[in-house]
Amino acid sequence: MGKDHRTSALDGTAEIGLAVLATTFSIVAVFLPVGFMGGIIGRFFHQFGVTVVAAVLISMFVSFTLDPMLSSVWHDPDLHGTGNKTSWYGRTVGRLLDWFSARMDALGHGYAAMLGWALKHRLATTLIAIVTFFGSFALVPLIGTEFVPAADLGETQVGFTTPVGTAMEVTEAKVRQVEAALKTFPEVAYTYATINAGNTSGRNNALVSVRLVDRRARKLSTVQLNPKIRERLGGIAGITLTMVGMPDGAGGQKAVQVSIQGDDLDELRRLSQEASRRMLAIRGLTDLDSSMKDDRPTIEVRIRRQLASDLGVGVAQIGNALRPLLAGDAISSWRAPDDQNYDVRVRLPRDARTGLADLNALMIASSQTNADGTPKMVPLRQVADLVPTTGATRSAAAT
Repeated sequence: MGKDHRTSALDGTAEIGLAVLATTFSIVAVFLPVGFMGGIIGRFFHQFGVTVVAAVLISMFVSFTLDPMLSSVWHDPDLHGTGNKTSWYGRTVGRLLDWFSARMDALGHGYAAMLGWALKHRLATTLIAIVTFFGSFALVPLIGTEFVPAADLGETQVGFTTPVGTAMEVTEAKVRQVEAALKTFPEVAYTYATINAGNTSGRNNALVSVRLVDRRARKLSTVQLNPKIRERLGGIAGITLTMVGMPDGAGGQKAVQVSIQGDDLDELRRLSQEASRRMLAIRGLTDLDSSMKDDRPTIEVRIRRQLASDLGVGVAQIGNALRPLLAGDAISSWRAPDDQNYDVRVRLPRDARTGLADLNALMIASSQTNADGTPKMVPLRQVADLVPTTGATRSAAAT
C-alpha cells in the first residue's frame, strides 16, 4: 500500500489485534479451569492446562511486540530479495528460502484446489467425512486403550503362597527356590524377600521384590519380562503365584477385584470357588487370588464345664494359661548392643507344645489351694478334650 515498514507493522498489528485477543482469551477460558480441576482428573490435566494457557499468553505477547518490531526492520524477501546475494552465504540462504517459499506456495495452491473441489461437491465431501469418521472406529482394537500407560520403573514383584499351615522354614525354603529361579534372568539385578510382613500376613505368604538392571542394559521391558517370570516360577512345586508385576489398581491393589459378602462361611466358600473357576476361564486374567483361604489346622479345646467348675478351673483361667504357654507373652524388653529394643517373650519350648500329648499334659492353676496355700494344679486333659479340627482364616471372601 506504499507505506513504510514501521507504519505497516503498526497498522497490521492494529487490524489483527482484536482477533488475536479473542482467540487467546477463548483458549484461556477453556483451559485455565481445566488446569485447576480437582480429583484425579485434575492431577492428570493440571500441567497440561497450565502449559496451554501460558503458551497462548506468551504467543499473544510476542504477536504484539516481537513480531511487529521484526517486521519493521526486516525487509520482505519477496519485494527486496533474500539477503545479501553478493556473498556465498547470502546466495546459499537466499536459494534455500526461495525453494522453501516455492514449496509452501505449491502446497497452498494444492490446498486451494482441494478446497474448491470440496465446495463444488458438497455431498461427496460429506459422505467421505462420514465414512472416515465411522471407519476410524475399526482402528480402536489395533490401537488399544488404557487409563494410565504401563511405566517401566525397573522393578517388579512376585507374590506367592504355600499351603495353609506350612511352617515358616518351609516357606523360607520356597523363597530361596524362587530367588534362585529369578536370578537366572540376566535382567534381574537383585531380589529382596519378606515373609509374613505388610500385606503378606501369614507364615505361608511371601513377597519377593525384584530390581532389574538399567533399561539400556536389557532387551526386555518389565511388561515383557513378567510373563516369562510367571512361566518360569510356575514349575516350582508347592507354591501358588498370587502376583507377578507391580499392583496397578487403586490403593496398590489388583486392577480387577470382585467382592463377595455374606454371613455364611460355607456359602461364601462355595461362591468364592465358583467365581474363581469362572474367572480362570477368562482369557487374559492372571495371578488370580482369593482371600477365602483353605481352613487351617487347629485344635479345639472342648471344656467339660461341670468337671472344671468342681475342680475350681474356669474358662478364663484355661484361656489365660494357654495363651502365654503356646503363643507367648511379651513380659519385658531387651536393648541389644546395636541399640535396638527387642521384646522378651516367654512360652514353652517347641518340643513341649507341638503334639496333643504335650497339650494334654499342660497344668492349669485351680482356684482351690493345697494345705500349704499353693494353688492346686490340674492337668488340661482332666477338664477338657482336645480335638483336631480346622478353622477359617478369614470371615469374608474377595476374589
